[in-house]
Amino acid sequence: MENIENKIEKEKGVNVQLVLHILRHGDRNLDGTLEEYGRDRTKEKAKKSHLAGERFDAVKSFGSTAGPKTTIEGEDMEMQRSLETAYIFGREIAGDELYKTRPRDVLNYETMVLEMPFDYLEIHEDFANEYIRDVLKYENKSFDDLSDDEKKKVSEYADAKSVEHLMNLSTENATDTRKEIAGSFAVLIKRYARMVQEKLRSNQKLLFPLGSHTGMIEPFLAETVVWKDKDGNEMHGATLEEIGGNFKPSEGFDIILKTDQNGELEQVRIRFDDQTRLGGEVYLDMRKIDEFAEFYNELHDEENDGSVS
Repeated sequence: MENIENKIEKEKGVNVQLVLHILRHGDRNLDGTLEEYGRDRTKEKAKKSHLAGERFDAVKSFGSTAGPKTTIEGEDMEMQRSLETAYIFGREIAGDELYKTRPRDVLNYETMVLEMPFDYLEIHEDFANEYIRDVLKYENKSFDDLSDDEKKKVSEYADAKSVEHLMNLSTENATDTRKEIAGSFAVLIKRYARMVQEKLRSNQKLLFPLGSHTGMIEPFLAETVVWKDKDGNEMHGATLEEIGGNFKPSEGFDIILKTDQNGELEQVRIRFDDQTRLGGEVYLDMRKIDEFAEFYNELHDEENDGSVS
């Protein structure tokens, strides 16, 4: 007869697939909550997503808790913009079968220990005003005075310039900030990898939409992707330009955590919404995930011990 321990072991972690769909929050207004057209964009992204055609045993959304809360229409709950974006995406995929949406503080830039090398909100506003003044040619209009289409253009310009500024800074503080950001995702991925191997019932397929922010997604990918250039050379890490620039509102990518018939984690694949990003097969460098998770944990352990100001 089969050993009971072996039987129990086979009931968990074998042929399990967990898709982490990391997406940037939808279009937001100046107060940090989603614009209605931002919610609509997220719904359309979900409907057109390759994930909409896949079958999942469970769908559960998580997201950053940064920013102000807003009441969810038709629901007795309040959420911040990234959490709401993940909720909207998951709802479009799973309908009423969506499990209760939960916050993930590790995705929240407000929980970072290191101080940003510049005031992100201030520089973002400066770039927005630059576009309004120099491109739209408005002298006496603010962001709130613009049409929805103009707001989208202003936001996309300011987003791109702000992320470019973050990624191009070469100071020690900027480098460590990007490492901490990468580490926040790394900690989460390691947690879910253990869950896939040790906790989840065998032969399951799950989807977890994870709402995050521009300025966090890009540093993470830049440090951890493995891909091939046009000459077929294997590349570890990528520049912002190689990645394809900053992520647009509601745009995302999948991290596919999958175990084989022996319960071993397969090579972790990345699949972008925009398939022109990096081209071909893209994978996650798990050695870098270990490195950045260690950096993040040491940094936050020191903070919890009161030794980091």
